[in-house]
Amino acid sequence: MASSTHASASVVEPAGLSARRIGGALLQVVRRYPFPCLITLVLCLIGAGSGLADFIAPYDPNAINPSDRLQGPNSTYWMGTDALGRDVFTRVLYGGRASLGVSVASVALGVVVALGVGELTLRLLWPQRSSVILGMFEKDDAAGYRLRAGYRNHVS
Repeated sequence: MASSTHASASVVEPAGLSARRIGGALLQVVRRYPFPCLITLVLCLIGAGSGLADFIAPYDPNAINPSDRLQGPNSTYWMGTDALGRDVFTRVLYGGRASLGVSVASVALGVVVALGVGELTLRLLWPQRSSVILGMFEKDDAAGYRLRAGYRNHVS
């Protein structure tokens, strides 16, 4: 019977996030919720494609080519051409950029308006309660205000 006389060195992982822990957690989420993860992936690809349209798009979105009008999908034009001979794939990429910009701006505006209306409602209906928005922060001598650590427990 051979026994090992070496003391095996134990590997201590840092307390922070490691690639293995992140990958395992991500795999668990994908297994548990496959359809929402697929939709998220598609939306991320659309966003990346629209954001990088200058580098990805094979043609100018406004270039008219009458000799190639109304072609179906092929190796030259992946999504075909329209009645003026413009590449549909290129136009979708550039159109997605405008649509994403408008949607991000509208969501940001909606969040600001909703926070304002919620804060105003809280102040008018329950003046004894602390501010929801300002209650998330506490005074810190070093950095001004910082996010309160146990905010969820603070609001009851």
